[in-house]
Amino acid sequence: MSQEQPAQHERASLVRAIARIVGDVQGVGFRPYLYQLATRHGLRGSVANTPSGVELEVEGTRQAVVAFLADLPRCTPPLVDIAQIDSQFAQPVGHAAFVIAPSRHDGHRTARISPDVSVCDDCLREMFDPSDRRFLYPFINCTNCGPRYSIVQTIPYDRPNTTMSAFGGSHGPGSVSVGNRSFGYSARACSRHERSWRVSV
Repeated sequence: MSQEQPAQHERASLVRAIARIVGDVQGVGFRPYLYQLATRHGLRGSVANTPSGVELEVEGTRQAVVAFLADLPRCTPPLVDIAQIDSQFAQPVGHAAFVIAPSRHDGHRTARISPDVSVCDDCLREMFDPSDRRFLYPFINCTNCGPRYSIVQTIPYDRPNTTMSAFGGSHGPGSVSVGNRSFGYSARACSRHERSWRVSV
């Protein structure tokens, strides 16, 4: 058997699933959640915001892909509200890794945006922790709380499409891991502003 045959057999055993997901799925930590879930199942592919919701591709063994799709709606972040998932299988294309891809802007703008949400318990703990960088920061928020609808200007819901775009990036490179509830969150001020604002007690 040639060395090419095992590689061809391995590629033949892989499948790719394409899913389009609508509901409250933008600005609520859904893409980092899917990244973690895909990594846990050993899958490759991509996820991106679109004008209608989120588009997802995962590639791996059929068993892993099926398990991923079954787990997807089970442990989502608290503000995620999935209205519909349309998925189909396709031929694999050889994704090298799983990535959070740039948002897509083609199509009708029908994505739902979450209303503003009151501060969560985790943010309150950080706000009153003297050792935390955001100690007494009055505008504290994360993917589980804070403004959404009141700051969005257009969709997809990304930082450049909100009133927070004037503050620049929300984090320095590599400063927040993808598992952190503030990863990629569009409504956070930059680190410089978070350190300079404090409430008086």
